[in-house]
Amino acid sequence: MAGSYHLLDDYSNSYAKDGYLQWSTLGMNVENFVIKTQITMSTANNASIRTGCGMEFRESRDNVLQTVIIQQNGKASFFQNGYKLTAQYFGKITNPEGFIFVLIANGPNLHLFIDGKQALVFEMPKSVKTLPGNLGFAVMSGSNEDFGSRCDFKNTQLWVIN
Repeated sequence: MAGSYHLLDDYSNSYAKDGYLQWSTLGMNVENFVIKTQITMSTANNASIRTGCGMEFRESRDNVLQTVIIQQNGKASFFQNGYKLTAQYFGKITNPEGFIFVLIANGPNLHLFIDGKQALVFEMPKSVKTLPGNLGFAVMSGSNEDFGSRCDFKNTQLWVIN
């Protein structure tokens, strides 16, 4: 399979606005990829059902934004333009917790693995065409207190599929 490998810088972000999602792009325009990162997720004071960490991808000028998040309540979810398209229960994540996050986005197929176990599978309808877009890290806040929710991404490896 042709493509390019990238070792990305470590990244950390926190957000203290309960129920909101914040993301930051890497400035890389990709469509199909495999990304593997070690995430440590934490919430100020107590674990929250809304705290989550993940990736935003295929963000385009046409306001298309896709996001995959794993939350402390154990839900693995795929969103497009803010609308939840699917969610599957994976298993509760303690506070703080570290895990290996692997996302495969290849055409209409999305696969998310947490610590080697499949957490989410989704296939977009054939009528939906995937397009290249920005790739970045996402933090879903589950607290208004102190730092809110924090996601640390380390040892991030990206394989862009041509």
